[in-house]
Amino acid sequence: MYKEPVVCGKGSVGERNAFDEADIEFIKGDGAYLTQEELADYFEISVRTFYNIMHRQPDAFAAYQKAKTLKKLSYHKLADDKIFGLVTEGDTSLLIFQLKTRCKMAEAAPETKLEEQVIETPEEKAARMEDIKLFTEWKNERAKKLNRGKVNEKK
Repeated sequence: MYKEPVVCGKGSVGERNAFDEADIEFIKGDGAYLTQEELADYFEISVRTFYNIMHRQPDAFAAYQKAKTLKKLSYHKLADDKIFGLVTEGDTSLLIFQLKTRCKMAEAAPETKLEEQVIETPEEKAARMEDIKLFTEWKNERAKKLNRGKVNEKK
């Protein structure tokens, strides 16, 4: 990492961080194993500074994206090789874990079937509403009787 000069207001010159070729090579090689926050910690800069550098240097950002994609591709190739029996050694559960965490893959969820919507006729709806009204009235009357009984017991 080096400091590149930047022209500021009124002719003064400041400095800002930039990645050199060695840093970009590190990102290409080992950047796939680290998040952007972890890379910022590695370079001993803040995450905001790291994002700014990545914005200013598209080649560094492209190297990071390519490293991540190649790593995910290697997990997918290994999974295909295991499926087709080309690779027999290795921990399958670890491969599944890597696919779920690093590649953001999830197990296929069964399709949820929506129940068929029942269409009511106006008469059926009116009958259902009448039943609800009668039940509510019965429930209120029952609650009143129970409350009267408790009041009488206290006296």
